[in-house]
Amino acid sequence: MEARGPAVASWPRPEVLLALLVVVVLLMAAPALVAAISIVDQRLLAGARGWSRHVSTWLSYLTHASFVLALPLVAIIAHAEEDK
Repeated sequence: MEARGPAVASWPRPEVLLALLVVVVLLMAAPALVAAISIVDQRLLAGARGWSRHVSTWLSYLTHASFVLALPLVAIIAHAEEDK
């Protein structure tokens, strides 16, 4: 029987790293871009107040939904711990 060495994780593919880098740069640049726009001309973001109110409402609903969906997960994990 042939002895095998320890399994070594291979490095992520370059396109995965590039996609991750793009997402990170966008997440870091977005707040700075909004701040720069609001400093230069406050009227440019005035129209965004209406839809941002609706977006924040939907995001709060999603937060509540994720909490409600996490409760059964806690019960499943607790049940699995009991079965050990």
